[in-house]
Amino acid sequence: MKRQIALVALALSLVSSLAMAADDESVDVSLGIVTSGSNTSKAAIKSGYYLGLGVGPGHATYHYKEKTFQFSNAPAVTFQGGYRFNKFFRADLAVNTMSLTKDVDYYSTSLIGYGTLPLFDGIFTPYVGLGLGYLSFDVREGRGVTTGSTGLGVAAALGSDFQINKNWAVNVDLRVLRCSVDARHSLGLGQLTAGVKYYL
Repeated sequence: MKRQIALVALALSLVSSLAMAADDESVDVSLGIVTSGSNTSKAAIKSGYYLGLGVGPGHATYHYKEKTFQFSNAPAVTFQGGYRFNKFFRADLAVNTMSLTKDVDYYSTSLIGYGTLPLFDGIFTPYVGLGLGYLSFDVREGRGVTTGSTGLGVAAALGSDFQINKNWAVNVDLRVLRCSVDARHSLGLGQLTAGVKYYL
C-alpha cells in the first residue's frame, strides 16, 4: 500500500508540473476553446479556483478479520475546493461525509488530480482522476464515547461537468476510496453524487 501511495503521489506531481508549464502561455479556457486577447469568447472560463457541492447515495464497507460490514444507499455529501490549471488538468481537495446509521458515520478527505477532455466547445467535459484518500469510520457507543478506524489509501474519480455559463456548471461524479488500516482492518467508500460547481 505504501508503494502504491508513493507512485500515485509521484504521478500527481509530474502531471501537475506539466500542466503548470502548459499554462505559462497565460491562455484562457473558453468552454474548450483556447483564446487570447480580444478574441476571447463571452463565455470564457479562465484558469483558476472553483468550489463544488454534491449530494447522492453512498456505499461503505468495513472489513474486520473475517467479517465484512456493508452499508448501502446512505445519504452522502461532498464539498470540493480546487484549481483548474488549464482545459486538460485540474486538482481539488474534497471532504465527504456519509451517515450510515444513527450511530455510525463515515468521513473522508481526498486529494485528486484530474485529466479532463472538453467536448462540444467545452459544454460537456468528462474526466478521470486519481489521488490519495483518508477515511474515518466512527461508531458512537453511548455516553459520548466514540470508537472507529482511520486509514490512508488510494482515491479515484470518474464523472463529467456540464457547463452552464462561465461561472456555473452541473456535475455528476463517481468517487471511490480504499485503504488498509492494518492486516485485520480495511475501509472502502463509494459515492455517486450530483451537484454544482462555481468557478471564481
